Amino acid sequence: MKKKRNTMAILSLLLLLSGCSPVTKQAGESNQPSDTVTVDIQNNNTGGGMKHISKKLSDNFYIDADIEEPAAKEYGIYSVKNKVFDKAALDLFLLKDDTDRTFTENPNRPQTLIVDTGKGSSLLMGDGSVNYLKNNIRDSEIESMIESYLLSGEVSEDTKELDFQSKDDAIALGINKIKEVVDCQAEAVRAVAISHERLEQLQDRLSKNDIYQAELKNGSSNKIEGLSAADDLYYIQYAIKVNDLHLYNAILEPGISMNIDAFWDNKVNVTIMADRDGIRYFNFSNVFDSFDKIKEKKAIITAEEALQKVEEKYNNIILTDKTTISKIWLEYIPVPVSWKDPSDIELRPYWCIQLDITDKDGQISNAERINAVTGGNLANGE
Repeated sequence: MKKKRNTMAILSLLLLLSGCSPVTKQAGESNQPSDTVTVDIQNNNTGGGMKHISKKLSDNFYIDADIEEPAAKEYGIYSVKNKVFDKAALDLFLLKDDTDRTFTENPNRPQTLIVDTGKGSSLLMGDGSVNYLKNNIRDSEIESMIESYLLSGEVSEDTKELDFQSKDDAIALGINKIKEVVDCQAEAVRAVAISHERLEQLQDRLSKNDIYQAELKNGSSNKIEGLSAADDLYYIQYAIKVNDLHLYNAILEPGISMNIDAFWDNKVNVTIMADRDGIRYFNFSNVFDSFDKIKEKKAIITAEEALQKVEEKYNNIILTDKTTISKIWLEYIPVPVSWKDPSDIELRPYWCIQLDITDKDGQISNAERINAVTGGNLANGE
């Protein structure tokens, strides 16, 4: 028996749980695929191919998707551990002559270094993460404001460049710093130029928000004073690649939703803010000790086989809203070897199948992630 669901209502709840943002595309903008199948194939820059499939699968269920075919038929499973830093690593970010450093001990995380300086900088390194702010309070507020702006879906990929540096040079600056932290392959997936005038507009909009006003009163937020050309910056987000595949990063893709009694959203990405003086904000989530320790190689299922798994799942559901598979790609996801002990992590290849759900109010996106070795669904812990 098919189960009837209001798809938009369910996925709205999933978005809240997984943290992925709604797509702002209006309902009338997409074309409905016909019942016929069209397949176009071209090569991509990783040696694989790009295929497009368009057809109706069942009532309210369509595919109109680009499929990124990988170059290889086998992919490695990687064993990784969180990177451990020593105090010498602090000089990757802090000025060596800035001796006014205050260290905070955390008995629950003995391998974590937390330091604040007399110049207002702060740095956390260890426990699988790096977070640096040149000006702790100011840059934290600016980063939070820009992140909210991007999540709103109102900004397009801004192609303009700032007067002090080209966008490409700013991207390269971040890649060089990432490689100093850990040897890996980084690729910019979003780079936006933010002027101080834009920051002023965003703060002015925030000032009309009652919640923000309450946060200013209780001290949990701080107004950014004296915005100037010194605050013009590039906001750049990077994905890490292993064996030419992106690691799950949750930047321009839906978050992970789980059906089992576990929350898992172990994204690997880097965000920087770069101004005319260099890097003023750097956040690297899930820094592993290395990205090249292959445990074993396994043959993977095809995209069509992964798609069949998703079709079988949705054939048992009566969809009340139009649901379209819009993109299929292969990526690595850090997952625990055992859900009973999530500290032991492997990078495993998964087929990611993005579904766009449309109703009269617009469109939101979700994704099914199918284990490319076993065919199991990550939502079920497989």
